[in-house]
Amino acid sequence: AGFRSGAAGYAKDLLMAFGHWPIAAEDITVPVTLIYGEFDASPTHSLDQGKTLARRIPNASRLLIPGAGAAALWTHSEFILDVAAKQVDK
Repeated sequence: AGFRSGAAGYAKDLLMAFGHWPIAAEDITVPVTLIYGEFDASPTHSLDQGKTLARRIPNASRLLIPGAGAAALWTHSEFILDVAAKQVDK
């Protein structure tokens, strides 16, 4: 159990995600897919499951995983990786 390389990488990801971004969301020019669990009501992740952020990022799409909650990255990782792989192949 646990992270292969320890918790440092996960901690860094959290700090980057929840910290100040060095770029305005409106200035992101690459396509972005925002993925949330259908039942994610966490005030930490997003009160509106990414609706506001998707409106701010010009080329963003929003995907809700049916039946998933706030831990979608852990409970639906294979699905998320499949979505990411399809984006890379475009």
